[in-house]
Order: sequence, then structure tokens, then C-alpha cells
Amino acid sequence: MQGLSYYEAGDFQVDDSAKTQEADEIVKELFNNSNIDESLSEKEAKQKRNAITYQVAKVLDEKLGLGLESRVTGNITNGFVEFIDTGSTGRGTNVPGDGDFDFMMKVDKDIIDNPKKMEELKKELRKVLAIRSEDPKSSLDEFGGNFRYKKVRVEGVEVPLDIDITFATKTEEIEYSTDMCVRDRLDSIKRTDPEGYKYTVANIILAKRILKEEGLYKKSNSNGATEYGGFGGVGVENWILQNGGSFITAMETFLEAANESSSFKDFQEKYPIFDFGENHASKSVYKNDSFVKGLTEKRI
Repeated sequence: MQGLSYYEAGDFQVDDSAKTQEADEIVKELFNNSNIDESLSEKEAKQKRNAITYQVAKVLDEKLGLGLESRVTGNITNGFVEFIDTGSTGRGTNVPGDGDFDFMMKVDKDIIDNPKKMEELKKELRKVLAIRSEDPKSSLDEFGGNFRYKKVRVEGVEVPLDIDITFATKTEEIEYSTDMCVRDRLDSIKRTDPEGYKYTVANIILAKRILKEEGLYKKSNSNGATEYGGFGGVGVENWILQNGGSFITAMETFLEAANESSSFKDFQEKYPIFDFGENHASKSVYKNDSFVKGLTEKRI
């Protein structure tokens, strides 16, 4: 839990093994202007996110008379939505050039419980987000009432984007969400160990790149997951942060626990990857998750 100011858990200690040649190359790629407050990934993601948010805020205001907040407010008063970037693009841990955005849109209860009002809201959002690009992989899928758009065009952005929006009821119950938790930890490292912060982010990105290449990234219940499953984006971030910001240490502890386990269930119990933040959508089902549940028993 080190580095989590919310729990007053003390300073984060970056492991020496985080400073590898591979990580050093990523550090140079991300922080080539020496600006620790905004890496190349963060700058690119910010520009794209601002364009998305502008279009969403505009249509909500002009067509539905709703305001927009880009954070958890805890305010359940009617008249505005919370539109939160819950993905790695909101934390600067996305792979450079990544155009994959995950948003949580929290809506007034009297809207989300009214199918007609909810469909009107979605109809207006589709006008600015459900625009196919020329990319052959462009798609406008919707699952369980949520948007899962791939390679769509958004005014103000030159490249196609992947935009996922999950809709939920605005609530006052969530105080410290999963994305807020990871951001808290990263901000703590940035304050206390700026150089270590750079290498921690680099190790997260290195892990994501390798796991994606090997088909070991997406959680087993996610669209596009392989038979092996994975931790998912925020799961990888927590995995690396749980291991001193080091991909090497993370792999070593993983293999050690796997070799000492008599079964997959035993491994899951021995090697939890804790989510110390609250799940936005399912607080009543599970307040805090373990990302190791995204794996399957299948071995390579």
C-alpha cells in the first residue's frame, strides 16, 4: 500500500531493478523534454480527451440542458453528469500514440431509470461519437447498453479513436475509485522521487507492450481476450506498483508464487493483486477487487 496518501501508507520505494536498459529507452521516449509533469503520452492523451469531452459537454448542454464534471463529485443533485476518464489515458500510463479511451458516465437516477430519457441521451451522444472513420476496423458496437466504439472520428482529433463509455447511476457512495487510487500512488511517487516516477511509468508501459504482444493482457471476461486471460490495463498498473515499480520484480514474484502453488485457486490466494480503490460500477457486489481473477487456468 506504500505511496497511497489516502491511507497514509508512507512513501513509495522504487525498486532498483526498475532501472533497466529497456526502461531507460522508454523514459527517453516519454520525457524527452524533461517535463515530468506531462509526459509525451499524457500530452497526447490530454489533447484527444479534451476534444472528446468538448463534444460531449456541448451536446449535453445544447440538447439536454445537462452540465458535465470530469471527476467524481459525490453530488447526486440532478442536472449534470460525471464523465470520468477511468483508463490509462487519465493517468499517463498509456502506450505512446494510444487512442483507446475508457470513460465512465454517471447519470442522474431519474434519467438512467427512465428508458426514454436514457435513449434520448444516448442518441445525442451518438451524433458526436458514433462516426465511422475510413479505418476498416471501425465499428459501433454496443454491449449491455454501453458504447464500445472502435476507430471512430471525433472532431478536433486527426486519428481514429477507440471510445468505450459505461453508463451508471450517479452516486455519493464512491469516495476513492480504482482510477483515483492508481493516480494517487503515481502522484505520490512523482512528488517524492521524480526520477523513480519516470522509471515506474516506463516499467508499466514496458509490461503492457510485452503482455499485449504475447496475448496475455486482456482480462478473461473482456472482449478480445485470449484463452489465458490477463490483468487488464489497470491490473497491470497495480501489479507493477505492487512490486516496487519494477517489471522484473513483478515477474519474479509471479513465477515464485506459481511454482509454489498446488493449484490455480491456491495461486490466486497466494498472489492477490489488490485494488485498493472502489469499483465504479459494482460497489455493492465487490468493493475492492483482485486483478489476478482476470487470468484463467490455461497454461502456455
